[in-house]
Amino acid sequence: MPMIREVRELPFVLRDKMHYGLVFTKRGAREFMAQVVHYLPERPRILRGSIQEVGGVQTARGYEIAGPISKYVEGGVRVLGLNEGDPLGRYELDLFIDGKLAKTVRYRVVSKVTDTEGSNETCDT
Repeated sequence: MPMIREVRELPFVLRDKMHYGLVFTKRGAREFMAQVVHYLPERPRILRGSIQEVGGVQTARGYEIAGPISKYVEGGVRVLGLNEGDPLGRYELDLFIDGKLAKTVRYRVVSKVTDTEGSNETCDT
């Protein structure tokens, strides 16, 4: 059974061994639109998966990759993972629901996790 909790540090483990992501809902709405915008410390050495098609741009917050705007019914799940060539360092992730910023998640990808503290948290706007 998968473990769901919020963490601030992730070990650099490739996506075939570990996934992370978001679980989200919109209070009082059956259907809604959502988008995840990622900010990486720098451009990955190799673009793989869905970011290969989207591309990205360097910004003051980092290398920005905007995911597609998708329709969700009764909640959503975005599963993410790391690929060879993804950088270590500070990442940010913005979750937009119906065009409004619902949550910003800040975390670090490190070679080895030093902080095992975490909390259970979901985004319900």
